[in-house]
Amino acid sequence: MEMHQNSLDAYTEIREIKGECRKKVHDMIRKHRAITAKEIAKKLGWEINCVTPRICELRDIGAIVEGGNTKNENGFNVTLYAPVDRGGVV
Repeated sequence: MEMHQNSLDAYTEIREIKGECRKKVHDMIRKHRAITAKEIAKKLGWEINCVTPRICELRDIGAIVEGGNTKNENGFNVTLYAPVDRGGVV
């Protein structure tokens, strides 16, 4: 089964957007050293459901780690994310 060119173009565009979003999330984590998903979403002006998949991707490729916990405004524990450099956690 052969894909139509418009399907290939759409796939390429989605992959590029996803890559750009992943880079923005990674840049935010590197900038802040330890930050929650909600804080990233707020700073980028995104919905949380756009941030959490990028965090999972970054964690899966070893670019970030869970860097501890903190309390959110409601007193619940939330995960902090920290960047990883080639030498280990930044």
